[in-house]
Amino acid sequence: MKKSLLLSALFFSIFCFSQKETTLTFKSNNETFAYKEIDYSKYGVNQIFVSFYENNQENSKIYTTAVRCLARESNLYHTFYYFVEVPKGRTQEEKEIIFADFMSLIVVKNDFKSDDVYLNFDTECAKKYAENAQEDGRNNVIKRVANNLTSKTVCQSL
Repeated sequence: MKKSLLLSALFFSIFCFSQKETTLTFKSNNETFAYKEIDYSKYGVNQIFVSFYENNQENSKIYTTAVRCLARESNLYHTFYYFVEVPKGRTQEEKEIIFADFMSLIVVKNDFKSDDVYLNFDTECAKKYAENAQEDGRNNVIKRVANNLTSKTVCQSL
């Protein structure tokens, strides 16, 4: 009897409180980019964490490290986590355009209205997005911009 109750509780917690991970794509300058989304927003969204980084040896473990860190956390309701890995060799201007296009996509797709946004970069890429957001009159509030994202610092930024 105890075993069946424990198993029932385990399955209930997995299905009700676990994260939903998805890999999706978006277009920027006629090029397709993949991004990963971890959704804890079952009851609405209050916070959006976006990690945007270049695909290189140092950054190769950012996503897997982040997933491990988030699995140990509790009370992650109302939150979206996005991980965008940009191919090597992009200029700073190209990265800023790609990031602005990505943010426009997720704001429209998920109908974010007045959510707090936390941005994590390996190098600063939010300039164009901030300009676009100001012109569009969006209510998304950038709460923090961190520019030191690596696989060793990702847990502190989430």
